[in-house]
Amino acid sequence: MKKAALMLVVLLGLSLALLAQQEKKNVSVSATVDSGTGAIQAKLVPGEFDVPAGLKAVNLRVSKHTTLQGQSSSSDKRSNGDIYCVSTGKYVPASQMELPAGKYKFVVGGEPGSMGTLTYDLVLAK
Repeated sequence: MKKAALMLVVLLGLSLALLAQQEKKNVSVSATVDSGTGAIQAKLVPGEFDVPAGLKAVNLRVSKHTTLQGQSSSSDKRSNGDIYCVSTGKYVPASQMELPAGKYKFVVGGEPGSMGTLTYDLVLAK
């Protein structure tokens, strides 16, 4: 009986570990620029996200709407300062098309009211 209970606990643990590593499509995180206070005109509000162990983020897509000096623009192009890897302490180059497991921040620049969304797919790291 103890063996059966132990086996059940082991199977449950393995099932939970596999669920944590499931592939997901169209995961998104948003970032904004809010109004600052005092001498600080704008406050960047990054979107924080994790790529779980055993997975990687692929098919990175951005949609940004920024305002700068009263001029609005939209873009779907990544820049070298869009994604910051907290785990390594470095920005992810726009040419990098995959993100390994780790902690990240997605950032947009501009004046208050600027916003952006990063969308990606999570797949098993091989």
